[in-house]
Amino acid sequence: MNRHSLFILFSLLSSMGVCSCCLQNTPQYDASVHGRPESDWYAAENDMSHFYPVPLHPQVRHHEVNHLLQSPDALERKHGRKLQHLIQGVDAAAALLSHLSPAEKEALALAYLHEYEVSLAQHQISTAAQICDKEEYLRSGSCISNWDGMLNRAVSRLTLEQQSILHTDGGVAFMEGYGGYMLLRYVAYNPQVNAETRRKALRIASFWVDCSDGALSYRATWLWKRK
Repeated sequence: MNRHSLFILFSLLSSMGVCSCCLQNTPQYDASVHGRPESDWYAAENDMSHFYPVPLHPQVRHHEVNHLLQSPDALERKHGRKLQHLIQGVDAAAALLSHLSPAEKEALALAYLHEYEVSLAQHQISTAAQICDKEEYLRSGSCISNWDGMLNRAVSRLTLEQQSILHTDGGVAFMEGYGGYMLLRYVAYNPQVNAETRRKALRIASFWVDCSDGALSYRATWLWKRK
């Protein structure tokens, strides 16, 4: 996702007062690679809107878009049109991912994990704090899902039609919420995957939590074990 798209998105988050308090009642994060989350955690992706950025959620986004489109300010109207386009991309990404089979999601999650590990190794990064200090991360607009192009590289293994949907600003925006959950569900909590790979997936998914304070708190909503 480019910096301008993220600026629009995060400006809306801030204007809506979305902050770290959104997670104040969230259960404790399950840090065990052998953890068994409750059934509602596994059911989260039955409704993919759980992973939407807050201002793009179906329950609120039309108000935000209409507010911008009806503004007397030309720049705000332009932002409204860009937001409309971003919403269409997020919807398309959510629909595509929801229709992938568990085996296809596992394959994508493993490819994503591999590409994320490649980026971490190339930049000699081991913590979320180091990611946040990297020029690449800041240049991407503080995008945890694709700051070094790891999502784009993973998606390149899919069909051209799927790439056209996920290799977009909307695809990146959706993975800001869904990417960590996908790594947990289809790798870290997958008993068919070897323990070392599961640990790697858990570690990278934890970056979604560590980088989720303030207006970005929605990133971690479904990475926390449910009671």
